[in-house]
Amino acid sequence: MLLTVLLYSVLVLVFIQVIYLFAFSSIGFSKNKVQAGSRKLPVSVVIYVKNKAFLLEEHIPIFLEQNYPNFELVLVNHASSDHSLEVIEGLMERYPNIKLVNVENKERFWANKKYALTLAVKASSHDCILYTELDSLPMTNQWIQSTVDQFVGDKSIVMAPIQYTAKNPFLRYIDAIHQLQSFSFANLGNPFRASKANFAFSKDEFFRVKGYISHLDIPVGITTLFLKDAGNKKNTAVALNHDNFVCAKQKVTWATFWDRQLREAQLFQYYNFKNKFLLSVFNLSKLALYLTLPIGLFVNWQMYGGILLSYYLLYYLSCSKSLIKLKEQKLLYILPILDLYYAIHLMLLFLASKFIRPKTWI
Repeated sequence: MLLTVLLYSVLVLVFIQVIYLFAFSSIGFSKNKVQAGSRKLPVSVVIYVKNKAFLLEEHIPIFLEQNYPNFELVLVNHASSDHSLEVIEGLMERYPNIKLVNVENKERFWANKKYALTLAVKASSHDCILYTELDSLPMTNQWIQSTVDQFVGDKSIVMAPIQYTAKNPFLRYIDAIHQLQSFSFANLGNPFRASKANFAFSKDEFFRVKGYISHLDIPVGITTLFLKDAGNKKNTAVALNHDNFVCAKQKVTWATFWDRQLREAQLFQYYNFKNKFLLSVFNLSKLALYLTLPIGLFVNWQMYGGILLSYYLLYYLSCSKSLIKLKEQKLLYILPILDLYYAIHLMLLFLASKFIRPKTWI
């Protein structure tokens, strides 16, 4: 009796995981349905700056190399204590399409990043707003154009990918899983999470939901909670062409990685019920699968080994194209090891989130 329950439990868990894997496959098989270069909307590229003087001189010229006829670079200096303001003012003398939004701390909005970005959106000259970060650089000079191309029909929000440069494959795999979840859910009509390093929207959409007013004092979810308020199946586009990528250049250590994971874990409580349910089923079934499989392998290693191999084969068949599209093809070489690590990561993250509260914004 117990062996039968074990067998059916493992089969059900594998089946649940395979459903999600085939959902993730939508990324690999998605086609670009817009005509490249078809639109020339004026764009305001918004970059938040907080004590990043050491990056400004090196990275800002790269953003200004975009092959696009009408865009401004809005630099939001948020009470920097280094010489970021002086560097920006020097850059403005050399580049006329740089606009400065200098934000001082106020008691009501002390160190509030959403407040600073709200001022930047209001100060921007153009209706099309493109968020990125100072250490996330466009991979081609067609980045703005490829984003603007997505603003067709009812589309007023664009989610786009990030290529992470961390050498550690375990860290990159976690980020890849998050991007697979974000983009596949959006492709299926359920946008729920986006990165502020590569995210575009119209001013009209921003003001329609009154910006960040519903979550202004929540120190996480700059783009994700905005997407919760404003995004839907009709108005949100996913842009996954090569030109849409930005490359994250920041140095990633285990400490900074876990800080970001804890901040993202904080977001979970603010998701709607449907997304909490979908993510919980994925994570819990993954964890339960790797907890029950060792028992099965001990009881009958031939049968449960065959089930495990079948699961990995389906994983490769369903998600290979998606991981390649996210420029993470090297992860395929050790995919089974990475998938096992993900289950361990879930346990560690759950425990860490109960005792540690990150203080930085995401």
